[in-house]
Amino acid sequence: MTDLLVVLAVAVGSYALRTSFIVVAGQRTASPAIVAILDHVKPAALAALAVTAASSHETLTPAHAAALVVAGFAAYKGAGLLTALILGMLALAAGSLII
Repeated sequence: MTDLLVVLAVAVGSYALRTSFIVVAGQRTASPAIVAILDHVKPAALAALAVTAASSHETLTPAHAAALVVAGFAAYKGAGLLTALILGMLALAAGSLII
């Protein structure tokens, strides 16, 4: 029972911290410098996911490499994060069928 209470307390605390940031940040306008920095968050998150996915496999297949290249190129060209992820997944599916 105490384990469940600990998990619930951590979940409530985590939710409260994330919600408080959204509420506080939503009431202020960000400076141009902050906006410029935040523009790099999505490509950095995609790169972190790609590197983690590539390094978690014992062997990087050509289909996975193609998906990483396609998603990375889409993110580099300014496509949205969702677009880059969808293109990467489509490249992975096509590569898995072809190779």
